[in-house]
Amino acid sequence: MQIKRWRFKPRGDDSIIKDLNQQLSIGRIAAQLLVQRGITNVKEAQGFLKPRLDDLYDPYLMKDMDKAVYRIQKAINDKEKILLYGDYDVDGITSVANLYLFLNRFTNNIDYYIPDRYSEKSGISKQSIDFAIENNYTLLIASDCGTKDVETVDYANSKNLDIIICDHHKISSELPRAVALLNPQRVDCDYPFKELSGCGVGFKLIQALSKTYNIAITEHTDLIQLLALSIAADMVPVIDENRILAKYGLKYINEKPIPGLEAILKSAGIKRQPDNIYHKEHFFNKQIILSDIVFLVAPRVNAAGRIQNGRDSVDLLVCKDIEKAEKLAYQINNYNEERKNIDFKATTEALEMMEHYNISNYATILYNPNWPKGVLGIVAARLTEQYHRPTIILTWSEDDQLISGSARSTKNFNLYEALDQCSDLLENWGGHTYATGISLKQANLDAFIKRFVNLAENSLTDNMLISEIEVDAEIDFNDITKKFVRLLKDLEPFGTGNPQPIFYSKNVYDAGGYTKIIANNHLKLFLSQPNYKFGPGFPAFAYNAIEYYEHIVAGKPIDILYTIEENDWVGNNTIIQLNIKDIIKKEPDYE
Repeated sequence: MQIKRWRFKPRGDDSIIKDLNQQLSIGRIAAQLLVQRGITNVKEAQGFLKPRLDDLYDPYLMKDMDKAVYRIQKAINDKEKILLYGDYDVDGITSVANLYLFLNRFTNNIDYYIPDRYSEKSGISKQSIDFAIENNYTLLIASDCGTKDVETVDYANSKNLDIIICDHHKISSELPRAVALLNPQRVDCDYPFKELSGCGVGFKLIQALSKTYNIAITEHTDLIQLLALSIAADMVPVIDENRILAKYGLKYINEKPIPGLEAILKSAGIKRQPDNIYHKEHFFNKQIILSDIVFLVAPRVNAAGRIQNGRDSVDLLVCKDIEKAEKLAYQINNYNEERKNIDFKATTEALEMMEHYNISNYATILYNPNWPKGVLGIVAARLTEQYHRPTIILTWSEDDQLISGSARSTKNFNLYEALDQCSDLLENWGGHTYATGISLKQANLDAFIKRFVNLAENSLTDNMLISEIEVDAEIDFNDITKKFVRLLKDLEPFGTGNPQPIFYSKNVYDAGGYTKIIANNHLKLFLSQPNYKFGPGFPAFAYNAIEYYEHIVAGKPIDILYTIEENDWVGNNTIIQLNIKDIIKKEPDYE
């Protein structure tokens, strides 16, 4: 395991913890976890533990929502042709799929357009405007992009093509002159929750239209599943509305997934199966959680846009026939396998470059004109995780004769603000605080590298470059009861802004010599504590922890950081398992 710094979160106000525990009967530790998440009273706790779709905000609180609804109603009533446009990543693809599934109820004059990652610029492309005009579309609804596309929207306006924008990216000084610009990031927008995904903004538009057409939100179980996919993939904070929607999306996926998601999960090895005890058919042989969506579903949905075209993924997500969906999922799974091979090659080359070309300890900027544009974000994310510093991975774009790439960062460095200070050297850039895309002229590359590295060196300290684990609470193995694990599940879904609780336990040891090495570097363990009274101990897994093997099998104690998980066993039975995040060796105390 790599060196990490442990930081114990403040426990919170003891009086609030005590009050929550007494009124909710959830135990001191669970009450502490709530307080650490900003929950300070019983009403907030009840809303957090048992969220309701009725708690979603009024969509008309969003600036321009009335304009968007009016324009779409007019297009439906006048039988205008509507083109749905979305970015080529998961957020844009799910946005388009959701709007298509909803609007297709009212009109057949609708289609969708996903830009080509390699031949069209990010944002609303001029090619898409020309396509819309040539094919007699009069309304284009852009999702997960558009906020910065002032010139493109002006061009569309000059051709009498109306544009509605559903976006969530940071706002620049000049806004595009669209019919409606739905973006909670607008300074003039009073919408109370600013962290929606792009698909989330589109869903608020659907929610507003549903009020007009008297459709209950409970009828949108299919759409909320896709919304959960966007929340997971785009790594928006799993708090407030996002948490409500992700929770219900996962619930619906586990109860009755749409054909597209079921087919993707099947291609990933998670299949529906009968429960031999109750003779019912379960959709999956495990409970799908948000991390499954992040690691199993999102890469496959993304793969179509990286290898072929994102339209293939929209076709899959809107498909209503399971047999057809499985065929589409099979093809997309092949794209994903191809993507993994390309990704592995580019990552290996980037790591080799790091050994010979390291311009700074505080930022990584690598340029290879031969790297495929479609895997730059993945490579940047992997290097950021390994070196814990802002990373920009660049390649050459033959179509627009520019260097383009993806940037990723850690919580200690705001990419958006840094790139804003480099904007005079960039042709195009945009995104989020910790994930952005950029393009620049070849002539500006050296100056950009120098300025960006200088910003990083002036902002970061050596201490910030050490990976940090935030620890929620110290607990004893006796605290890990079935009731406690059930309460932890009420805190789900876990993700950005609502991380899975990490616990600390000391003086842990191997219980009965079950520890063994698996896959060369990992450890499968069975652990206990001296005073544990409810059984022999817990199974555990430690990734890349072979260096601790001799110490553990010798019966010596360790201190551990870990998460608590449930693994399916047989039928409805589950086992509690510890997922080890870090280990400290201890020497036995013989006194």
